[in-house]
Amino acid sequence: MARYDVCIPPEIPGMGNTIRSFTRSRGLEWESAVERTLKAFRTNADVDRIFPGSDKKYNLNDELAIDYDALTRRLAALDDADKSLSAIITGLYRSYLDNKEMTGARIGDKTPWNVFHLDRIAKVFPDAAYVNLIRDPRAVVASYLNNFNGVRNLSVAEAAYRWKDAVHVVERFKIKHPSSCLDLKYEDLVSHPDDEIDGVASFLSLDALTGERAGVSFGDEALPHYQKAFKAVDTQSVEKWKHLLSKSDVRKIESICGQKMVEFGYRPDDE
Repeated sequence: MARYDVCIPPEIPGMGNTIRSFTRSRGLEWESAVERTLKAFRTNADVDRIFPGSDKKYNLNDELAIDYDALTRRLAALDDADKSLSAIITGLYRSYLDNKEMTGARIGDKTPWNVFHLDRIAKVFPDAAYVNLIRDPRAVVASYLNNFNGVRNLSVAEAAYRWKDAVHVVERFKIKHPSSCLDLKYEDLVSHPDDEIDGVASFLSLDALTGERAGVSFGDEALPHYQKAFKAVDTQSVEKWKHLLSKSDVRKIESICGQKMVEFGYRPDDE
């Protein structure tokens, strides 16, 4: 966002529910379908996140600051040929871009949970492109438990299976959409951030800015697990899992993710 003409809002949960809400509106008048779809989006975003040890409260709706009434009026005024689910979802993102004074930028999304809705998203946005960020499952599990266990009480096995399930979903999706997907390894990204980001921008055909954009905001950087967002990129977290996981934790993760883990070049710890 600092170097290319793209705007990526905070993580937005509920994309799958938003799409499902619209598909369940078949047979309704356009205005009713719009109202139901926006309500589903707004409900999923209207969740207060309060983290242990902090008195801060984060609400996605507050950050997005979308004028739902104004958006509803704009969507209602569309020509019949332009009335679609993609118009509704694009309208939501464009509203956020307008608030950030980034009108005209390409739209991106960084919500990890969207991995489980790729087929739905591809039907709504057939020309979308996908950057698949791959990371050592042991590091993923350690990070997930370290950052979220006060919020979501997951076991090591549950977190490992989430990694494995996500990887399998993407692998199946890539078979159907090979030219739309780019694999990016976390370890390469933090080791050579400039080269890797330029490669991503080239794949996405992003326009470079003439100068670096100042005051870039991710919208959710106030959350505890985003505290490093504005520090220099480093490799300190590549093997941090070795200090956060027990030997039994590592063995459990490797037993669940082992085969796919090795395919990505992550060697078992006992090697």
